[in-house]
Amino acid sequence: MHYLSLNEETGGMNDVLYKLFSITEADPKHLVLAHLFDKPCFLGLLAVQADDISGFHANTHIPVVVGAQMRYEITDDPLYKEIGTFFMDVVNSSHSYATGGTSVGEFWSDPKRLASTLQTENEESCTTYNMLKVSRHLFRWTKEMAYADYYERALTNGVLGIQRGTEPGVMIYMLPQYPGSSKAKSNHGWGTLYDSFWCCYGTGIESFSKLGDSIYFEEREAPGLYIIQYISSSLDWKSGQILLHQKVDPIVSSDPYLRVTLTFSPKKGTSQASTLHLRIPIWTNSEGATATINSQSLPLPAPGSFLSVNRKWSSSDKLTLQIPISLRTEAIKGTFFGFLLLMQYFMVLTYLLVIQVVTGTSNPGREILFQTQ
Repeated sequence: MHYLSLNEETGGMNDVLYKLFSITEADPKHLVLAHLFDKPCFLGLLAVQADDISGFHANTHIPVVVGAQMRYEITDDPLYKEIGTFFMDVVNSSHSYATGGTSVGEFWSDPKRLASTLQTENEESCTTYNMLKVSRHLFRWTKEMAYADYYERALTNGVLGIQRGTEPGVMIYMLPQYPGSSKAKSNHGWGTLYDSFWCCYGTGIESFSKLGDSIYFEEREAPGLYIIQYISSSLDWKSGQILLHQKVDPIVSSDPYLRVTLTFSPKKGTSQASTLHLRIPIWTNSEGATATINSQSLPLPAPGSFLSVNRKWSSSDKLTLQIPISLRTEAIKGTFFGFLLLMQYFMVLTYLLVIQVVTGTSNPGREILFQTQ
């Protein structure tokens, strides 16, 4: 019965129980109970690095991985760190759309065969909520840019678009990926204010309550601060002994740049130097990119790197960053064969926001453009 129960969506029970054990370390029964919610038949595949998650229900198993990551943090067993790392690599390389989302009809399909899965029942909202947890853990551990880029991609496309703009509080269950499809025409469509409470309502509401939880990541030893998202906000950075203010100019079609300004309010008596690490996203390019501190140019690293600035910050300091935004395409993994017609799907992106789907056919010169919502 125990193993049968693990075939159900137990949510993040192992994650919760490992956290509980970290609070009540003298009580080993919480650790044993947490182990019982780990799923060996799934985690075992990841432990031997088998890309064999096809056919598994996505949102039953992503929380199991989140719990495995917490097991690593609590027990320091490196196997569970490796499990989380391999899982993220598998999902991102073989089972993710350009939006960062995953799943079709709530399940994982064959790896790298996503073109044939585009329909109205793609990208269950709960899966994005949980994949953000996986990537957040990995970035905290490694500071690797790929996890920061993924977090931004999935948050921008898979969270910000799941609440209906004209009806705050109304959520979507699935995010259709089929060219020309509409959110309203998916199986569930938009929910209602009072008569719907799917799992995606719970995760959706929570997602909007924590939009700011992964903008800044602290490195206490130096001290250092990683800024991985450019969102207007303020941070009381206690170990750095400064108040940091981030202002992002609104993005408009007439200006092909993302413009960020950082200003500082050091706390009284502060004399400590600290380092800011600013993310230079993989989606930008070096041409036209600039960074300045008090109008003096800073050397910029290549996209996919961090710009690190160390100094004793003062209230007169102003750090600016200007990075180009441009259109680009990303081909979906796999192809679709139908009536001897080869179709290749592309996502058109600006920044990391998916705005269109392009369908190219084997008919030379023919290209059909569909606008997505």
